[in-house]
Amino acid sequence: MKEQLITILENFDLINKKQQRQFRYRKLGGITNTSYLTDFGQESYVVRIPGVNLDLINRAAELKNHLIANGLKITLPFLYLDEHTGIKISQYVPELRSFSYRDFNNSELRKKAFEKLSRLHNSDLEFIKNFSPMEAFLELVENSDKFYEKARFVGNSIVIELNKLTLNSQPCHQDLYSDNFVQVKDDVYLIDWEYSSQGDAFFDYGDLFMQNKFNDSMKETAYKELGVERNTENQMKGELFEMLSFLTWGLWAVNKSKVDYDISKEEYFKVGKERIEEAIYRYENKLF
Repeated sequence: MKEQLITILENFDLINKKQQRQFRYRKLGGITNTSYLTDFGQESYVVRIPGVNLDLINRAAELKNHLIANGLKITLPFLYLDEHTGIKISQYVPELRSFSYRDFNNSELRKKAFEKLSRLHNSDLEFIKNFSPMEAFLELVENSDKFYEKARFVGNSIVIELNKLTLNSQPCHQDLYSDNFVQVKDDVYLIDWEYSSQGDAFFDYGDLFMQNKFNDSMKETAYKELGVERNTENQMKGELFEMLSFLTWGLWAVNKSKVDYDISKEEYFKVGKERIEEAIYRYENKLF
């Protein structure tokens, strides 16, 4: 890995032969990708190397949408992003701290995060079409197992019900996992725009709730702080999109466990199966 990281930094003219002798690195983690902190004395960079992403990510769209989001001052800049390989290099920010799902219990941090999300949804910017949660499960679901056939049926049913509602076209992040919110000093930012696209903001809300373990009380607080009207149609959209988030990311995790050799396969499969089962249960027991 050391040689690979040095080669990447050389390709972007960020390191020379002399600096290579004092080069150090450490793994920072990641789910879709793996990031590394690289250090050679004078400069430190974070290098993101994409993993196996199941062909759901359009890196050219990610690049353009990240640049668009930069204009809203809701995200952090990068130095380089290769739209062909997905390799991204950013200046290391020592003060940066990633959220955990528990940070959404902190009202000050939560409101700062929601302000950035609202700024995105309420802007007149238009993202390049990229990941579509209403199409993704069709690419991920398998036909050979009755369990996945049920997931296909439920996913299709959710999409049919959503298409009966008024769906908006807004710039959306679409992967609101806690780690994609970061704190830098006194402010909060959104990072990692791989799945960003035009879509309905209620998928972002449902995804936020699913990925960060929001209970019913936290959801009500979130909608109030986000300034979202809780009429009947919006309530239906929120619940259906949350089910769709469970289903889509559950299928993603199960499929990733079959093709990515750098992850804990058993854990990914377990989490994915639990999310799929939760989506099916919620749909079969919905109250509308």
